[in-house]
Amino acid sequence: PVSITFTGSPVVGYTWDEAAQGWKRTQDGAPHTVTAGGQLAPANVVVMETTYKTSPADTKSPEVVSVGSGKAIVLTAGRIITGTWSRPAATDKPTLVDESGAPIALSPGRTWVEMPQAGQTSW
Repeated sequence: PVSITFTGSPVVGYTWDEAAQGWKRTQDGAPHTVTAGGQLAPANVVVMETTYKTSPADTKSPEVVSVGSGKAIVLTAGRIITGTWSRPAATDKPTLVDESGAPIALSPGRTWVEMPQAGQTSW
């Protein structure tokens, strides 16, 4: 299982479920479900560790820094792949590479992106 602790928010967890072919999501240890009752289980979860700054729109709100690079953890097809993400400009899509520098391929299906601060993810 992978655990992400967002400051001031629930602890988010992901556990691979072979039958669902997805990463079942929890919040503070309880299943994260939809109105119909099924548990959320995206095919892929991309964790991009980054930093936050104060939002220029509201000084009480954090704003994610999504341009730059940092540690990446990719959950796909029952595997946990570590590597890095990079996004040189706001108009670019993020690039994900594993520790050897090879591109990380995602499984077909729904993908969730989590952007915690560095050090808030464990597995």
